[in-house]
Amino acid sequence: MSTGQYTPVTPYYRARSISDDDQALMKGINKHHLDNPFLGSRRLTDVLNEQGGHVGRNRVIRLLRLMGISSHLPKTTDNSAQS
Repeated sequence: MSTGQYTPVTPYYRARSISDDDQALMKGINKHHLDNPFLGSRRLTDVLNEQGGHVGRNRVIRLLRLMGISSHLPKTTDNSAQS
């Protein structure tokens, strides 16, 4: 194990601070989520990219999990699953 790298299990682990870019992106995600709470990660990525940025879907998913946000979609009403 090198000197600068520790796994999260060791008592010396220090969580990384959130970068300024991620904080700015989180503000945009929060704004769009409040306006449209039904947007999932795919559509939210499209909306953020339409505004001129280049954001990957995995980054959006990571930030959504970090923020504790999930889309509010209606549950399925497919009756064939009940049989």
